[in-house]
Amino acid sequence: MNNTGLHGKFERINENFLSETFDVFALLETIQKKYGKTDNDTIINEARDAKVAQVLGYNNINTDKHGWDAKADTEEFLEVKQASISSHSIGATFNDTTIEKTEEISKGNVTIALAVWSSLKDLLFVVYGKNAAIGEHLKQKIIQSKANNAIRPGTQSITMKDLIVKFGFKVRPVSMSKEEISKTLFGKMKTLNKIIDKIPFDDEA
Repeated sequence: MNNTGLHGKFERINENFLSETFDVFALLETIQKKYGKTDNDTIINEARDAKVAQVLGYNNINTDKHGWDAKADTEEFLEVKQASISSHSIGATFNDTTIEKTEEISKGNVTIALAVWSSLKDLLFVVYGKNAAIGEHLKQKIIQSKANNAIRPGTQSITMKDLIVKFGFKVRPVSMSKEEISKTLFGKMKTLNKIIDKIPFDDEA
């Protein structure tokens, strides 16, 4: 008997899916060549990060793999975390976070944005905010993970509920209305049901 959790779920290769996807890849390749962005992951991440940055008013995107994802015209920075509405648990995952980076967050000039998508291009809403306490929160989690000999101590997550309730983040609707967001989250996330009518939508929505 195949253990799906251990070995995966195997299906016959769908020739139509393969053909149609590579047709789109061919179009994407022309953009990669045009703008000199040949790293496959980077071009998608940069485009999606730029969309979130644009929504939140950060005009400068980081084209390097290191550092914050975007910057305002002042010394204000944006760190974007991506999530899918189809995920069982929606939260912001901080990969390879260092103590130094948590201390930068603690300075209070870094906005964290959790972008929730329904597909590769459909941005539903953004949960975002700026709270220096997140830096100390992540720092302590990293220290504890190292003490427990975790394999990847720098990888930490904060749930969407904690971003909203504990750290005071707001929700910016994009392609979803406030009512649609509330209805979707009510049916999807039991941990948010008690505060669903108190979701802090921002003034720009």
